[in-house]
Amino acid sequence: MSDAVSKSATPAMGQRSGWPVWAVVLLCLIPAGAYYTFLICANFGDLDSGLHPAAPGLYVPVHYGLTFNSMLLHLLHFRFDVDPQAIGVEGSVRDGLTYAYFGIVPALLRAPLMQARDFATTDYTRLACLVAISAMSACKVATVMTVWRAAGRSEQRPLLIILLAATLFGGPQIQFLMASLWQEVGLWSAALASLFVYLAVRGLYDTDGFSPRLLAGMAVVAGFCLLTRVSTALGLYLALGLSMLALMWRDVRGAERYRFRDALRRVLPAGAILGCFIVIAFAINFARWGSPLAFTGDIHSSLIAMQTDPLRVARDAQYGQFNLIRVGYALAYYFAPVWALQDSSGHFYLESFRQRAIDSVELPPSSFFISDPLSIGLMIVGLIALARSRLDSRRERSAPAWPILAGLAVPIALMLTYASMTFRYRLEFYPLFDFCAVVGFAALIARPRAVTIVPAALAGLLGMVASHGLLVLSALGLYGDTMPKLGGGSVMTFYASFFQ
Repeated sequence: MSDAVSKSATPAMGQRSGWPVWAVVLLCLIPAGAYYTFLICANFGDLDSGLHPAAPGLYVPVHYGLTFNSMLLHLLHFRFDVDPQAIGVEGSVRDGLTYAYFGIVPALLRAPLMQARDFATTDYTRLACLVAISAMSACKVATVMTVWRAAGRSEQRPLLIILLAATLFGGPQIQFLMASLWQEVGLWSAALASLFVYLAVRGLYDTDGFSPRLLAGMAVVAGFCLLTRVSTALGLYLALGLSMLALMWRDVRGAERYRFRDALRRVLPAGAILGCFIVIAFAINFARWGSPLAFTGDIHSSLIAMQTDPLRVARDAQYGQFNLIRVGYALAYYFAPVWALQDSSGHFYLESFRQRAIDSVELPPSSFFISDPLSIGLMIVGLIALARSRLDSRRERSAPAWPILAGLAVPIALMLTYASMTFRYRLEFYPLFDFCAVVGFAALIARPRAVTIVPAALAGLLGMVASHGLLVLSALGLYGDTMPKLGGGSVMTFYASFFQ
């Protein structure tokens, strides 16, 4: 394993005598939470039509914002449908009832609010998005501080400050601070994934390693994510499952038979928890779609597909929802958005392929190299550190690093092959980015000489500025396919029209 991970059992420069990790988290969240509140209240990009309040607020309605209220009220009666008026065209009709394909966790999280007098008619989407963003930030700050306390040196403290600032006021914590039904699901799954990464990093860097209790905690997080967003949860499930296999292999290789019992005892609670959540998910799927393995209705039952884009049925029949043919276009969408450029004749690059194989491509054009340059740089350092890893006396602790990385790559692979490409799907990339970046951060702060901070400071500043810009562009572009919005014009012309 890398030197960064191998230092995990020996805190450098007396870092464990510093402030507790969660005390630092709380201190950071006070200004950050206030800023998030200001941004999400000021952003009216997804208002219900006709509702334009004179003043901002946390309860400003969004499109289909009562969906999870309705879902919770129905769950109390052991029903899994929702009111057709709440979900609108985003619903799927089966046997005369309307269902949402979203997981039930965002609905369950509204349970403490049920005593409110107007619960059924109050839109809590904006508040829920704010809490999810804050939770995601808290987990990421805790992850950084866990590594710092394990491997940090005082001369590297400027790098810590830069990374904390970029984490709190840049990246996904800023880019996705726009409330909507779809955004809420993505933010809760991202928050759970951030908690999962935090626990995984604790396993690598804390002295207790991957204890049965820690693995069980990771399993609970993965399970709740399964009931929130399946694509994200698949990555967490595989990351944890592969990690447990790696730990068992290290435990039993070359050992006597009784060691297998000890290895099994370590992973059995986590495995049982993962299995229980799978059973719950299968039961919900069966109640909604008539099959335990169906996490959404088929395209013929989707109201939005049938009403807004009938060609989706033909695309689905030819290419399916996931297809490797889309990987090249998706890489351009997420990393080098040439799709938004026009040639001399006014046609968009790759447009013929998009019309043939892709349902929707959403604004704004972006690239992780612009929105998250510091994370990308640290991620590269982290991958190099992992590639240079070697077996040492701490191999039991470091065994799950590569399996975790492999599991977290799965949601990215799914997004690169999916039929639609939207701005919020970028959230699926961050668990892997964050995990690799924190390993890179550990490799840098463990060095005895101070790291040159100018490149890191510039990268952090660029990311923070770009994230705010992308938040504005995302709010202006709203949701849905790009081309109908442009009306034959360019992306630049579309955005310029808002500032004339």
